Amino acid sequence: YEVSGEALLQAVKSGSEKAAEECFLYLFADWIKTDDVGDADRIKLKCVGLLDDILRGLGDYRLQDYLGHPDKVLDVKKRITTGRLLDDVIDITRNMIVNLTLCVKEILAGNSKKLVSLAVSYIQENYQKDISLPQIAEYLYISPAYLSRIFSAEMQKPFSQYLRNYRITIAQKLLREGRLKIYEVAAQVGYSDVAHFSKSFKQITGVTPIHYREEPLG
Repeated sequence: YEVSGEALLQAVKSGSEKAAEECFLYLFADWIKTDDVGDADRIKLKCVGLLDDILRGLGDYRLQDYLGHPDKVLDVKKRITTGRLLDDVIDITRNMIVNLTLCVKEILAGNSKKLVSLAVSYIQENYQKDISLPQIAEYLYISPAYLSRIFSAEMQKPFSQYLRNYRITIAQKLLREGRLKIYEVAAQVGYSDVAHFSKSFKQITGVTPIHYREEPLG
């Protein structure tokens, strides 16, 4: 297997996140063989240099819509150089490479399904937290405007509506279980304000949380 930065760049350009990830891990294994494994600073510099090479190689691709703020790459590099654990440094670099590959895949295929799927998964795993579209866009290394556009097109509803509907669906299940107080249910699904939770709940279900819990099933 050819292990080189050029091979990795070609894997990224292919749009295959699996191939890009595997190539990066081969490269990293090669670094460990040739460098003192304890010399974390050398590995960090190689990770930053690798990202620079990939971004230069992708110069013909219009990545700005996908990357969002121009400082995004600088932020990732800073996280690499200040990372305390080598495993974290490798994960940050690998995630950035995979996300760049997904961006290329988007450009090549014009297919937004994968990124929206990742956004939906993020919502389903973090709905109980204070999450927002810009936060998820940052996680995916794409611009908020781009995520908003592809999310609405793919899911047939705006991001905010999808998030609210998902939270209320979970709240309905919790209310039926009957173990939590209303304010506890609100907190469980990401609402710090009970009044706001009750208003959203009624807008979607037609009844208040209290009435919903008291309604007979069926």
